[in-house]
Amino acid sequence: MMGCYGIGPARIVAAAAEQFSDEKGLSWPMALAPWQVHLVSLSKPDEPERAEADRLYEGLLEAGIEVVYDDRDAGPGQKLTDAELLGCPLRVVVGRRGLADGIYEASERRSGEEHRIPVEGGVEAIEKLVASLSGNG
Repeated sequence: MMGCYGIGPARIVAAAAEQFSDEKGLSWPMALAPWQVHLVSLSKPDEPERAEADRLYEGLLEAGIEVVYDDRDAGPGQKLTDAELLGCPLRVVVGRRGLADGIYEASERRSGEEHRIPVEGGVEAIEKLVASLSGNG
C-alpha cells in the first residue's frame, strides 16, 4: 500500500488564510486574492457619487483589474467592515467627502497605508498601485 499526501489548492488557501489573517479578517497576498481591488460605494443608487463609482468600476474592469464592487444598500460601517473581512489587497472607497476633494480614498489591507487617488487618471493610478502591491511596479 502506498499513501500520498499532496498539497492542492484547498491546502494552499487554508495555509494562506492561517498565515495572512489578523483580528479584522483575511489579508490576502495579491497572488492568491480572489480580487485585486475591493471597490466600495458609500452612496445610494440615485446619488451622483454612485454614478462615479459605477464609472470607476467599468474603467477598472476595462483595465483588466479584478474587482469586487460593493454597491449594496447598506451603511458605510457594514461595507467597510465587510471589506476588512474579505481582505482584498486594496480597498478603494468612493464617497461624497472624497469626491468633494476630487479623490478616491484607497487603503492597503496588509499595511493599512492610505492613498489619496485623484479622480482624474484614477484608473491608471490604481493600476500602478496594484502593480506595486503585486511586486511588478
